[in-house]
Amino acid sequence: MNKNRVMICDDDPVIHSTIKEMLSEYDDVFEFVSVYDGESLLQYKEMFSILLLDIDMGVLDGIETAKRLKNNGIEPLIIMISSKRERFKEAFMIGASRFVTKPIDKDELVEAIQYAKSQIIGYTTHVVSKKGRKYKIFEKDIEYIKAVKDYVEIVCKQETYDCNCPLKKMEETLDEELFMSCHRSYVVNISKIRDLQDDCIITISGKEIPISRRKKKGMMKAIMNFELRGKI
Repeated sequence: MNKNRVMICDDDPVIHSTIKEMLSEYDDVFEFVSVYDGESLLQYKEMFSILLLDIDMGVLDGIETAKRLKNNGIEPLIIMISSKRERFKEAFMIGASRFVTKPIDKDELVEAIQYAKSQIIGYTTHVVSKKGRKYKIFEKDIEYIKAVKDYVEIVCKQETYDCNCPLKKMEETLDEELFMSCHRSYVVNISKIRDLQDDCIITISGKEIPISRRKKKGMMKAIMNFELRGKI
């Protein structure tokens, strides 16, 4: 499974090294990347699911940067960082989920990143193909995966991709909280199930996929547990 990418955007290099050191225990879960101003963040082309964002930066501050990200259709989970508590209300208005004060306290930072980790189910990315071109997609956007000989089809709401690996191997890379095998040839995204019928699953976009009789009870339990978590 690919790691979730955490973006650190702060104009102080010391803050970057401090954060990475404090969160080193999460190196097996997250990939930490750094930019040092809002302009560089807006130009960054790769996906990231969590943003540790300084409020007070040079020409483009964190509040304005977050607004422009949202206008560009990019909405990571934001943890705002600042020594100025009076600006936290502004951060709340642009959708920040947690706030960390400077100088950074490790317990406060760890609590924020643990909360973020609990909220980003489905934001792991996978490299897939379509007509010979490579794409990177989020797990949360996958409706189901179908085995086709020695490769798999990855079906999203609007597009279908493929990946050159067996279904079993693909399943091992998926978040087990989000995906479950419903048939020997299918793995379904639990969050994309609209209805569970006697012999098939109806996805939220109306696609029908088979479910084996022996898998149905486990699927019903998985759906119930997922709805109780309410993560997506």
